[in-house]
Amino acid sequence: ALVLSKTLNKKFAPRLRQILRSLIFPKPISIDIQHQNHQQTVYIYSINEIIKAAKKNFIFCSSERLPDSDFTLIHLIRK
Repeated sequence: ALVLSKTLNKKFAPRLRQILRSLIFPKPISIDIQHQNHQQTVYIYSINEIIKAAKKNFIFCSSERLPDSDFTLIHLIRK
């Protein structure tokens, strides 16, 4: 799986209140993405949250942050 990294960089700075709230309450950060006439809500989870959610059906092998990118590659194997 190729996922965006959940980092506290300038992309999330405008959502600092949501980030702090997500640290206290178990609710994911969400971002509304607008492209032309389409809108999509994207929920942001940490790598550990993804691994925990996938644990029932997948075995976690590794994760690697891609250099010069906002993406992390997660390697999972189906059980």
